[in-house]
Amino acid sequence: GWSKLDSKVVRVKAATATAITLESIDTTDTQAFPVGGGAGTMRKVLTWVQIPQISDVAFSGGEQNYLDVVFLEDDQGKQIPTDKSAASMVLTLADDPIQDFNKVLMKADAGKQVEAARLNLPGNDTLLYGAYTSFSKQPAVSRNNLLTRTVNLALQAEPTRYLTAVV
Repeated sequence: GWSKLDSKVVRVKAATATAITLESIDTTDTQAFPVGGGAGTMRKVLTWVQIPQISDVAFSGGEQNYLDVVFLEDDQGKQIPTDKSAASMVLTLADDPIQDFNKVLMKADAGKQVEAARLNLPGNDTLLYGAYTSFSKQPAVSRNNLLTRTVNLALQAEPTRYLTAVV
């Protein structure tokens, strides 16, 4: 029911029969999170599937968009922040069709639903994403290079960052 949490992947800190507390999510701003407006649905992540042999991670989008405003009496225009552009992440990985993750990615691609994705950063930070997944069926082929495939993640919400690698 709260658009700032729509398609966002978060950890549950505590749960009762009537309420949940989300870890590192502050819902005290009643403008962004109106009282009584938080009804919605959730899906529990039961397991994570590791995608090994990643050779590159590329991010795009997520930049601030602006509304250009100039009044007749102004000598200088102004920019007012509005929303942010759609963001995506592309993983380039070795083409290894016997790996178990292939089935999971193919199912996510065909399902056209927001899925949970996790990126463990070097050190101890973890980023969680809600994303639509697209998995290339055809490997990229070029001379003297590894065969690769791509996983395109169309990010549907801002990532949630946690300072522990155990999720």
